[in-house]
Amino acid sequence: MLDTWVAYIGEHGRPLSQPQEGLLNHVLVLPPLPHEGAGVLQEARLVPADQILEGSDLTGVPGSQKVSVRAGFHRLDYGPSTPGPRQLLGLFLSDVMIGDMEIDPNAPAGPESGIFGLESTPKDAAVIVLPVPFDATASYRRGAAEGPEAVLRASRQVDLLDLVTGSPWRDGIWMAPIDPVVEAWNGRARAAADRGAVAEVNGLGDELNAWVEERTEQALADGKLAITLGGDHSVSFGAIRAHARRHPGMGLLHFDAHADLRVAYEGYTWSHASILHNVIDLIEEIPTVVQVGVRDLCDQELEAIEGSGQRIRTLFDHEWAEARLTGGDLTGLVERTLAPLPQEVYVTFDIDGLDPTLCPGTGTPVPGGLSWHEAMLWLSALARSGRRIVGADLTEVAPRGAGPEEDSWDAIVGARLLYRLIGYALQTGRSV
Repeated sequence: MLDTWVAYIGEHGRPLSQPQEGLLNHVLVLPPLPHEGAGVLQEARLVPADQILEGSDLTGVPGSQKVSVRAGFHRLDYGPSTPGPRQLLGLFLSDVMIGDMEIDPNAPAGPESGIFGLESTPKDAAVIVLPVPFDATASYRRGAAEGPEAVLRASRQVDLLDLVTGSPWRDGIWMAPIDPVVEAWNGRARAAADRGAVAEVNGLGDELNAWVEERTEQALADGKLAITLGGDHSVSFGAIRAHARRHPGMGLLHFDAHADLRVAYEGYTWSHASILHNVIDLIEEIPTVVQVGVRDLCDQELEAIEGSGQRIRTLFDHEWAEARLTGGDLTGLVERTLAPLPQEVYVTFDIDGLDPTLCPGTGTPVPGGLSWHEAMLWLSALARSGRRIVGADLTEVAPRGAGPEEDSWDAIVGARLLYRLIGYALQTGRSV
């Protein structure tokens, strides 16, 4: 029996069949595996690729670290790799432990673990989730500022295997810590709104937009999929503008009960009810917006849609409901509605676009809306169309009605919607 097996490991821990230049991150050195298909937990060494010298036996390379791994194989290649060791092909890995960190997709998440129970870092994660706990412009009910923390907690209960999109967790998902600066801005802006200090709220909105945009730009520059987690819908502006600059000509797919085309609603330039007006007015790089689920709007907003020269295309909720209730071809309607969107698409998802039984705590709930499976029909059709989801946000998740040690229904739905959005975005990114 051979003394050592070697597995080649690429970005985000993906096994490689051969040491591809530019893709090889580490070499995993394992003892012999007992038989095909085995999943035996055993000690191994993880060696950085840049530390490997030609002819090395790989057992004492500087910079290597001791790990444990549950590994098996489907077939063997007895050809030489480096002198001494042999290559293991068809490797599958799980339960990888680096230091004291264990990743077991079948195990329960720890109470202090990262989003979805993962221990990803900003360096190794393909996905960066930016929490923005700000809801000072809420025009009816506040509470969306508590959304990021609530979704984080509820995400630890989400099973990592998604039968629709696979295992998004394997790409690495990291949620940035909630920034006390943003919490302080929200506190000040809420207080200013309560006393009618509109200019102060607008000034704090300027600061928030710049903060979100800067951090989104950095994530994009690092090659990450950037996801913004609100907060009310106003927090999306900086993220959308950062994506539009990196992907000029991208389209916007907007899920919402509201058109969000009001001009400085209640005097607030950056009102959550004005987010789409601001996008249309200030971000020229976006040629097409498709809106889904809209069922609450004013005369001014309808005029904006009709006068947009088809830059804004809205499938109103009553049109969707009529097609559903009369046995219409929903898949065909979805595909026709998505057709004007360009190759690259940003998804902005206000959770109140869903039926309010799925988001009863959201700030401005409206009867009607999409069921869970209808929303997934839209996202799956977008993915199947060959378009690429370049970024996304989820907003207006407002946890209500749960006890101090319980997750609210809003957060439970929000966490699963976030995971599915990430899964579809990763799926479309790998297909181009």
